[in-house]
Amino acid sequence: MNGLTLGPFLKEKVPFARMSQKVGIAMKIEKWMTKADFLLILLLVGGSLFFLIEPIFRSRGAGQRWLSVQVDGKVVDEIRLLPTEEKQVYSYRTAYGTNTLEIQEGKVFVSEADCPDKLCMRQGKISRVGAMIVCLPNRFVVEIKSERANGNSGQPDVILH
Repeated sequence: MNGLTLGPFLKEKVPFARMSQKVGIAMKIEKWMTKADFLLILLLVGGSLFFLIEPIFRSRGAGQRWLSVQVDGKVVDEIRLLPTEEKQVYSYRTAYGTNTLEIQEGKVFVSEADCPDKLCMRQGKISRVGAMIVCLPNRFVVEIKSERANGNSGQPDVILH
């Protein structure tokens, strides 16, 4: 039988007729992938991309946004988030500790805290509706809310001062 060896790792002789059928970039993927397999992979990739991109589009056009600042589960302040570049600083001193919020260019972060672990400062900047910063030792929670997310006209139900 006329044939050709394909290197030291494949000692089997492959007939020229069979070898010429396997030449090509895809080699027809050895026909192991059917159309149903291809559609399933396409569906999984598309679904994954949807779940990665959907939160970005949901936060756009969410209407008026505001910060809900809570200490020990009670709302202590609500701040409208305006698209200004002006830096705003808010300090909250409670029986549990002190936290300082900074708002700049629509992003919110905790710049100072007297909690022992400082995890609230390491949570970074938040800007999307539903995002939160939590400081457990100080029982301090900051959440971005919007009128669309709550399904109301944009006005909070209650503002406590």
